[in-house]
Amino acid sequence: MHGCFDCMVCFAAFWLYRWFSKPKRLSLPIITSNGYQVIPSFQGPEFNKKIFLLEKQSPPWQQTMSKIGAIYQENNIGTIFCIHGTFTGSDPFGFIALLKSAYPSLSSSMEKKLKESVKAGTNQLMGDTANFSKKYIQLMEKSLGHQISVRDFQWSSENHHLARLKGTLKLAAVLATNTRNTSGQLLIGHSHAGQLFAILNLLLAHQYLGKKLSQFIKCNLDDPQLEQNLATLEKSSLRFVTLGTPPRYPWPRQFNKNLLNVVNHHGKSLHMGGVRQMLHNRSGDHIQTYGGMGTDLQSSLSQERELNRQLDRYLGPGFDLSVWRNTVTDQIRHLNAGFTYLTNLNAHPQSLPQYIASVFGHGEYTKGEHMLFINQLICRFFFKEYT
Repeated sequence: MHGCFDCMVCFAAFWLYRWFSKPKRLSLPIITSNGYQVIPSFQGPEFNKKIFLLEKQSPPWQQTMSKIGAIYQENNIGTIFCIHGTFTGSDPFGFIALLKSAYPSLSSSMEKKLKESVKAGTNQLMGDTANFSKKYIQLMEKSLGHQISVRDFQWSSENHHLARLKGTLKLAAVLATNTRNTSGQLLIGHSHAGQLFAILNLLLAHQYLGKKLSQFIKCNLDDPQLEQNLATLEKSSLRFVTLGTPPRYPWPRQFNKNLLNVVNHHGKSLHMGGVRQMLHNRSGDHIQTYGGMGTDLQSSLSQERELNRQLDRYLGPGFDLSVWRNTVTDQIRHLNAGFTYLTNLNAHPQSLPQYIASVFGHGEYTKGEHMLFINQLICRFFFKEYT
């Protein structure tokens, strides 16, 4: 009996070794990054985590956020959009889309209410962990002041190409409408929200991939306003910030200067390592490494699964664990586009339950205690201002 158990353990160990020791294989061209820089952990004013009210924060915190607001105003930032990542949106697993497909007569108002209920439940469950909560948005707007609008943007948050493409089309429409009312717009996206930014910039670049995606949209999605929206955005000022975005979609070289990436990183190596390091170090963002090519989920709708297979040609393998297995262990922390700040957001040692609760370091970026630091990094990169 013990011999049988030992054989099973050996087999499992051998399988895990083979799983994480495959050679690297890339399916998309690498676009050269502008580089990266390691930033020391935040040592600024203390944040009151218990009460998300401006008057409950320390005077130094309030003063620094107000100074950042003044910098944004001086640089014509009128609106800041905070955009959630995967699984924290209005239909993370496509159940509402499946319901709509089964019952086409489902009214738009009912569909909207269902999505609002799902998002409200996510906000209640996650708070400000891997999620831009309502309290976070309100506090950020009030603390920045200077008539800067801070808004959230919601998309389904399903984990596949087509959901991100649809989210991008919705985002383009919102940005184009808002462009008429404000000068510059700053977009802060957590996790796979960064892929929406990449798709948007591919469409704006009008190069090979962008043209292929535009053609795909015309053939398969109903968005008659896309060309007009893109024409409006081409004349606007857009800056993009990604928080823990896994390296997935390519980014047009000419827009590199408009992109800042922030990655929660611990250690001297640019590689995060495997599962053993994740459980041992309990620091840094492991989901950013493990969310690469091949980790998408299958859509709940058969027609969307076919469209996702078509999008694989342009955006890389979506649902393919063999590709993920071949690339994950050699994944480099900084993105191959824009500029990346590597910094340890959870600088203090965490217990394993705490680390799991932070979604293995992936949920740190959107926490209230990091709001000031993230905005400091934005000012440092885009405006060369040190607060």
